[in-house]
Amino acid sequence: RWLVEFFRELKRLNPDKKTRLHLDTNATILTRDYIDELIEAGVTDIGPDLKALTLETFQKVTGIMDKELARRYLETAWDAVRYLVNEYYPKKVFVGIGIPYNKAFYPDLDEFS
Repeated sequence: RWLVEFFRELKRLNPDKKTRLHLDTNATILTRDYIDELIEAGVTDIGPDLKALTLETFQKVTGIMDKELARRYLETAWDAVRYLVNEYYPKKVFVGIGIPYNKAFYPDLDEFS
């Protein structure tokens, strides 16, 4: 996986233990084994950008009309967050979760209550 190799190379170029290597991601393909590989490669901070809680909102925000693909991406992203928080946070990896806001998609924010 090219991203794993990219972070390995960044870590090699800067072996300082205080160096922070951040991955900003929509997390839609961030499977558990991929997370493990990235952390082994040197990633210290991961910022998943979650698009929605529901499939309908996820499809609106992302523009993905294929319902099964959208469902898979949505579930993978949320599973990635659960895995990161349960297995790595806060000792091994800093996790900063982003939730984009657009009033057209979240008019009363009930979805996130």
